[in-house]
Amino acid sequence: MSLEAVYELPASEIMYWHEFFDSNPMNSERLDWIMGQNATMIADFRNANRGKGKAASTPSEFMPQYLTKSTSKPKAKTREQKTQEALAWASAYNGMTKKRKP
Repeated sequence: MSLEAVYELPASEIMYWHEFFDSNPMNSERLDWIMGQNATMIADFRNANRGKGKAASTPSEFMPQYLTKSTSKPKAKTREQKTQEALAWASAYNGMTKKRKP
């Protein structure tokens, strides 16, 4: 809908939608669905170039599944990996603090 079309709406319809969104605010589930739709639109390029017999993406594929339990366990990090991560964090932190000093 264009902005011109919105300006042509009667005030009663604008008030209706104002009241509707005041009484039905967007909750996290609705926002997840909207973001899933957006991700699906972005993935349309992939869908257009997918192989034969492969299904198109759906919004639910991009939505977080809060109530399902993950079947895969995260891999345990080695001591070396933890050390490298800590050093990388310390380096980034030191870089940030050096910029703040007068």
